[in-house]
Amino acid sequence: MRSLLLRRSELLLRATIVSPQRLNASSAVRAILIMASTNGVTTAPSSSSSRFNTRHQQTATMMRRAAATRTNSRFRRHRRHGSVRRAATSAAASSTSSAEDKEEQLMASFDDLSSDVRTALENLNLHSPTEIQSLAIPSIRDKGGNVCIASHTGSGKTLAYLLPIIDALKREEIEADGDRLAKSRRPRALIVSPTRELAEQIFAVTKSLSHYAKVSSRLILGGRPFALQRQNLEAPVDVVVGTPGRLVKHCEEKSLFLGGCKFVVLDEADTLYEAGFGEDVERLLRPVKNRNRGDDGGDESKKKSTTIVLVSATMPDRLKKLIDTSLPDVQYVKTQTSHKSAP
Repeated sequence: MRSLLLRRSELLLRATIVSPQRLNASSAVRAILIMASTNGVTTAPSSSSSRFNTRHQQTATMMRRAAATRTNSRFRRHRRHGSVRRAATSAAASSTSSAEDKEEQLMASFDDLSSDVRTALENLNLHSPTEIQSLAIPSIRDKGGNVCIASHTGSGKTLAYLLPIIDALKREEIEADGDRLAKSRRPRALIVSPTRELAEQIFAVTKSLSHYAKVSSRLILGGRPFALQRQNLEAPVDVVVGTPGRLVKHCEEKSLFLGGCKFVVLDEADTLYEAGFGEDVERLLRPVKNRNRGDDGGDESKKKSTTIVLVSATMPDRLKKLIDTSLPDVQYVKTQTSHKSAP
């Protein structure tokens, strides 16, 4: 009878270890009590009871180890789930912060531009900026330095640099009590294009804005009468749009001086460099690189270097490497579609 009880209790204990979800703790306790009571019947331990006690101790040890393993497993699982939740919460917070930072950098409307520029935009039926304009206008007008803007064709890159340039020129005149600051042969802004066709398009947009903003502009292209261009440059001029070769020639002939330029724009910069205009571009940039505007009187807050803007629909690695080499501390302003072309 005792042997039968012992055998039954041992099987019950082992079943508890193998399938703990099927047998609860009371089953294990009952088995142990059966073995204890059975052992209590004997007055002297026999060899069989000794062997059973040994097996009982081994079984109890296995139970403790199994319980500890299950506890540790549950703890690791909860800790892992907690880490995942914390990581997800942190990522969500970071994403929200990034989105808020981006919203702060965007110009949501044209309301911040000068009244003359806003009037010009209203007459052109333009009421809100595109994505690249929202990003580029504050960067060019407020931050200055060297800026590279990249976005797909048709995204509004021409206005993205013309608007902040003209707005800055008008604000400068307001600070000068409304005096016209344009000078003969010394433009305040220069826009360089690799082709005549693009230069003519840029000039047309510039004229449409300057008609209301009261900014003077000139178009300087190769293949046109040089003497007539020189004569046109004798009048006070704010913005000059042209192609590299003819602009360099006017500089060499002393009919164009770029030392007073506040802004220099290289439109389709990738084409300018890849089409062999690199030397002409460097010649045009030489007077304005690392230059301070006027006499700062020792006041560091008044030092403002010329803003050089590079514009491109694409940003190949070779162009980025060239920009980083020739223009230090470039800030890149681009949209997600900078590598695409509009249909």
